[in-house]
Amino acid sequence: KGTPGVTSRAATSRVNSASDGLRGVVGALAQTGEAVSGLELEMDFYLRGSAGRRPVVLDGLGGRIASPQLDPVEAQPGHTVKLTIYQSLQQIAEQALADARKRTGASGGDVIIISPHDGAILAVAGVRNGKAALTSTPIAEAYEPGSVIKPFVVSRLLDRGLARADELINTENGTWVLPNRTIRDEHRAASMTVRDVIRFSSNIGASKLAMRLDDDQAYQTFRDFGFGSYTGVSYPAESRGRMSLPVNWTGLTLASMAMGYEMMATPLQIALAYAAIANGGELLEPSLVREVRSAEGEVIFQQRKRVVREVMSSETAALMREMLKSVVDSGTSTSAGLDSYGVAGKSGTARRLEPGARRYAAGHYKATFAGMFPVDDPQLVIVARLIDPSGVYFGGVVSGAMVNAIIQGALAVPDAGLDRGVLARVAQRSQRGADSVGARWLASGVRGDKSTGDPANRDASLAADGRSGREEVDPATVPSPSVVVVDLPVPPAGSRNSASVSELGEVPFVRGLDIRSAVRVLHAAGYAVRVVRGGEFGTRPAEGSSLRRGATVQLLAPGMPAVQGRAPSVGPKPQR
Repeated sequence: KGTPGVTSRAATSRVNSASDGLRGVVGALAQTGEAVSGLELEMDFYLRGSAGRRPVVLDGLGGRIASPQLDPVEAQPGHTVKLTIYQSLQQIAEQALADARKRTGASGGDVIIISPHDGAILAVAGVRNGKAALTSTPIAEAYEPGSVIKPFVVSRLLDRGLARADELINTENGTWVLPNRTIRDEHRAASMTVRDVIRFSSNIGASKLAMRLDDDQAYQTFRDFGFGSYTGVSYPAESRGRMSLPVNWTGLTLASMAMGYEMMATPLQIALAYAAIANGGELLEPSLVREVRSAEGEVIFQQRKRVVREVMSSETAALMREMLKSVVDSGTSTSAGLDSYGVAGKSGTARRLEPGARRYAAGHYKATFAGMFPVDDPQLVIVARLIDPSGVYFGGVVSGAMVNAIIQGALAVPDAGLDRGVLARVAQRSQRGADSVGARWLASGVRGDKSTGDPANRDASLAADGRSGREEVDPATVPSPSVVVVDLPVPPAGSRNSASVSELGEVPFVRGLDIRSAVRVLHAAGYAVRVVRGGEFGTRPAEGSSLRRGATVQLLAPGMPAVQGRAPSVGPKPQR
């Protein structure tokens, strides 16, 4: 018996070299070489090519020679598939998601960025339980999105003349009692205009407005915006979301849907619906594939804009962009704003269902922000969400800050799908700055748009987040660490965010923000700010405490390095 030999055999295989965030999009192959998921499966017909054939005959010694009668068939290489993804924007999105998870302690999250002009998907990333998702979760996983749904009902009413932007809606001083249900607002007011229903994310206002549509009209509204149906994207595991037929609705279903409950949508569906607002009213078919070329370079397929339907007039779209800009300028999502460009969008903070149960898990939320940039001529539509953020969990704060980071990253790189000519034209001449009305409003005690849609009251929700208790605290009685100190004065008298020292305010919630953003929010609330190194990140007095305007709030910043001599500046950085 001889020693077994080792032989080699040539083989080809497709190797996935994509980044972690794109692996779920690109997909995978089985060990046999068969495509099993993602674009590998969807585009396998083009990618695989065809095997060749070389007929042979045996000679007298058993050797193989070419057949003199049968012609060989040469193997054909597969086509080249080019994606719509911008690599630099993809890296920015993945990093922003990783940073947001680290900052908030979220278990997972999603980001998707699309072009509102042609529906091209420019970046997509998803993380679950700290690891890159095995599938493209922004496309394949639907969830109850919360208040990001509110603009679509309002836009349909405006488009049909069933509501006016400045019309007053009775918002019941923040509490509306219905049979078997109580709906509450975080921003309590006797009445709001339709504009402010969006700006301050009024659950009561949105529910009352939705009830101006009958069930069939409401169902058609959501379907027109693409919810409950496939988008047509070239991805085999796409979710169509969930939206039940009106025949199965209860008397409270429409109110729930107006707040983003009793329905499920994917981040991709949400992004496409916001793209319709951004582009003047056209719902687009999305695309992951830019073009397909043969081995010889012939273009087999090229992505083009495909309009599914017109969902609103251009006039209504422009009005909605104006309303959504106010959400960022002076509403629930000031964390998404920029100094140099207008940003528009809407936040949503929805309670999360317990896995395998039909009830909401206490203290578990999905925080979403859907935005467009720049608002005057949108180039990007971004949807970002975090799953189970700890501390501050409002979509306008934590996910809005993530969108802000993505936009700033896109502005800093040359290849992010942005038209620099448009940006130069729409750049804002005046800075938004730390004295925004929105920061002052946020600081005044309106902490996002929880949109719970359930009877849990505000005090209970505060207790669940560890922030119950609203007693007035004298900062002089609170010991502070012996550490580096940075003092910021109260805004000068007569400034937009100056406040009477005799006026009681509420220390705003800043957990989940970086030091600079936290200082801006506190300063805009009318407080002097003292930044100290030491302790767990937060404020003294505690966030949510009542405190007189003009008093000093200590901001504990454990990660701030010690310095010698002059204290470091924590004022706003100039916008690049």
